[in-house]
Amino acid sequence: MRTYKFAQVFLLVLLSPAVFAETIILTEAPFKSQSPPGDWNKNMNCGPASALMLGSYYMSQEPTADHLQSVLDWLYDWDYFEPQVNAEYYDGNVTNVYELRDIMQNYFGIPKIEIKAHKDVDYLRRQINKLNPVIVGVNIKMDPSKLGHFMVVVGFTDSSIIVHDPGRTEGQFNAYDLEIFLASWQTSNYTSLVVPRSPATWFPSGTLIQPIGSDIKYQVIGEQVFEILNEIVFNALDFNKEQVIPVRDETFSCYEYGGKVAWVP
Repeated sequence: MRTYKFAQVFLLVLLSPAVFAETIILTEAPFKSQSPPGDWNKNMNCGPASALMLGSYYMSQEPTADHLQSVLDWLYDWDYFEPQVNAEYYDGNVTNVYELRDIMQNYFGIPKIEIKAHKDVDYLRRQINKLNPVIVGVNIKMDPSKLGHFMVVVGFTDSSIIVHDPGRTEGQFNAYDLEIFLASWQTSNYTSLVVPRSPATWFPSGTLIQPIGSDIKYQVIGEQVFEILNEIVFNALDFNKEQVIPVRDETFSCYEYGGKVAWVP
């Protein structure tokens, strides 16, 4: 499986916080259109192609038509769907997010998959900050009047979302205005699928950190940070100020907020 590795643009934003506020793109996220195999006439491979892009990202492989054909064979063999009538065999068929989860878990062997149905752009941003591409349920060409479609979120700017669209031959790194994206995403009840891997393992549990420019101190517990309510609590817990590590905002943002530490012994 792919080990943790910064994308090229993420390295840039570590050197320039001003850029981080505007743009982050997972330049290493691979792209594969939903055809070939099959043709473009009745092709319904957007779901398997999106799952293939995620699986290939974590397996450090470049997805090909042969890989997608193998995924489709697996779906046929395990009776997830049947070939369409009057269409090419590898045009696939309709899939849902739970079948994509099964591809990730049972085909690629990635055990932990997170599915959400919630309007939360910040959640998508946090996953991209953690270098996790996200499959989203939207529409063809991001048009709510068109059929449902799966795409893979691979980046953000300050006003747009960047996706790999398997429904286009050159669908990599397509940008859409956030409002246009939200209108389309709504049609799937804001469905998303992600491998909730986190690079936030730089600090072991118990580490004390403090965002640069902030007066608030936190304790790292797993992949979460817990806010230490005030100096009284900090001192009562016998914490040492000399052990508090200053961290940049882009590092801090990779952790989930766990709540406040307000208990005094």
